[in-house]
Amino acid sequence: MTFPQNSNNSYVEENLIALAYKNHLGMLAVNSFATLVVFWLLRLSPVTWINSWGLVFLIVMLLRFLVEFAYRTHRRLQPEISLGSLLRWRFAFRIGLWSSGALWAAIAIAALPHATDTQVLSTILIISAQASGATAVLAPDKIGGRVYITSLLLPCSVSLLLISTPLPFLTFLGCIFLIVMLISHANNHRLIVGSLKLTFQNENLLHHLQSQNAEILALNSELEGRVKERTAALEHMASRDNLTCLLNRSGLINQLTSMLSHTQSFHVYFLDLDKFKQINDSKGHEVGDKVLRHITKNLSENVPSNGLLARWGGDEFVFCLPGEQCKDQVLHLIFSGISSPIEIDNEMMQVGVTIGYAVYPDDAETINDAIGAADLAATELKKQGRRGELLRFNKNIAVSLERRTLITELLSHKDLGEHFYVEYQPIVDSQQNIIALEALCRINAPTLGSVTPDEFIAIAEENGKIHELGKWVLNEACRYLTSQISAGNSPIMSVNVSPIQMKNPRFSIEIKEVLDKHHLPSHLIALEMTESFLEHEEVDGIIDRLNQIVEQGIHIYIDDFGTGYSSLSRLRDLPVHTLKIDRYFIASLEEEGDELVDSILYLANKFGLDVIAEGVETDAQFVHLQKLGCQNFQGFLFGRPTPDPLQH
Repeated sequence: MTFPQNSNNSYVEENLIALAYKNHLGMLAVNSFATLVVFWLLRLSPVTWINSWGLVFLIVMLLRFLVEFAYRTHRRLQPEISLGSLLRWRFAFRIGLWSSGALWAAIAIAALPHATDTQVLSTILIISAQASGATAVLAPDKIGGRVYITSLLLPCSVSLLLISTPLPFLTFLGCIFLIVMLISHANNHRLIVGSLKLTFQNENLLHHLQSQNAEILALNSELEGRVKERTAALEHMASRDNLTCLLNRSGLINQLTSMLSHTQSFHVYFLDLDKFKQINDSKGHEVGDKVLRHITKNLSENVPSNGLLARWGGDEFVFCLPGEQCKDQVLHLIFSGISSPIEIDNEMMQVGVTIGYAVYPDDAETINDAIGAADLAATELKKQGRRGELLRFNKNIAVSLERRTLITELLSHKDLGEHFYVEYQPIVDSQQNIIALEALCRINAPTLGSVTPDEFIAIAEENGKIHELGKWVLNEACRYLTSQISAGNSPIMSVNVSPIQMKNPRFSIEIKEVLDKHHLPSHLIALEMTESFLEHEEVDGIIDRLNQIVEQGIHIYIDDFGTGYSSLSRLRDLPVHTLKIDRYFIASLEEEGDELVDSILYLANKFGLDVIAEGVETDAQFVHLQKLGCQNFQGFLFGRPTPDPLQH
């Protein structure tokens, strides 16, 4: 690494001057002592001005001491001084030094020729010793040191030719000694300068490294700050609902877990909106989203500061209040935040709410169980038709919770065939020939009694076991179909799937893997979905998966068709082959059902779709549906679900 030359030179000059003054005090002491010794030796010589010489030398030494003192005082009071000021201090240093050298030269030239041999040798020895010491002491001052050493040795060597018995050999040796001393002084000076330059570079390198380290630390600090901000933002995003910005499920659970550190109990209220589905379906999702945001705003304004409010999913909210809260406060919050009329796009709307609540830990041992208990209480109210009311979780509902827990345990078994089995219900044509079978999953658990598919399927969807269960049912259905193909039968096998299964990006691949495993052609498989999948938040992704499945040659059935609100408008865009008319319309034939069935048949004909009438139980219904133009049927009239409907 290189540095600007002027900075390097300035650093070297400053430190050379400082070193010169650092050695100055010791040199003055030696000079003073040498002066006294020489004065003592030459006081009786014929040189009459020796006293004057000693006095002048004393004055010079005092002045040099004063300069030394002034310099040290100045540097102590003003550590940072300019290079120009330092050069002036060096000039003062040299003036004193050269004055001393001139006095030594004078004594050597004028006094030694008249001195005795002892005085000459002693004086020469003292002067030579000072010159030798000056090579090191005055090494910081290149010019000052050379002049001083020369002023000591050269006059002294010349004077040896002027004494009564000239000593030219010693003069020669003195000149050689002078050259050696000058070379030694130059080498010492070069070493000091090199050392100072290296120190300068090291200090600059250290300063540069410290600066870079400071920059790196600052950058690390900035990056750490950004990482913390980003982490906080991601944590916030992960714990918040995108639409309402309320806590989502995971965010609520985390907050409740933290709440347990400073509260022993809390109330959990599960809010299930009434009439929202109709608004969402008839007015569209955009209006539905505005309604949810409006309700969120009203609830947020009324929830106590120590409460937690979350969107649990769809049109469900959960809020929690620590400690004991009276029912009147809760009712006021509900009706203030939800039940008041809502104006959206200049149109007045109104929704209601059904509330179930539970108290932790009285009604449940865990946070999740408390929320589940409140949910069960709300569900119980809706089962009883008591919408718009408030119900606390109770023992009867606890039985349902225990039942739910048992079903969850059954779903968690590695071998689902231990507790589940599949039955098949025929689908027939107008001649009552079996053209397809619908695979229907059943549960085998005597301790639970009768368990409807709707009950355990809903639980499987909630706890994420629907993927394993659905794949197991498909495998069982394919295994049975393979055995029937071997026996000469080749009906289409219809298997129900959940929208949650369709969320899996690998779903179409997994279907193909199962078909390949059983060596089945894809055109013998149909997947059934209720039209409720159109209400799913990831409906576009589900439709993409349906297209992938249809490309494999698999049929798609829409089950319970006609009970939804948005399917007709999107029917043209869906990769669907068959519509299954909901049994509700079949049961109400010759009343309002005729017109609805006729409309569905008309639409299906327009779109080139097949139709299957579900829930056909009487000959009269069968005949009437044929008159309306229906050609495919399913119901108890043609066979109940059994493990082997094709056996002869």
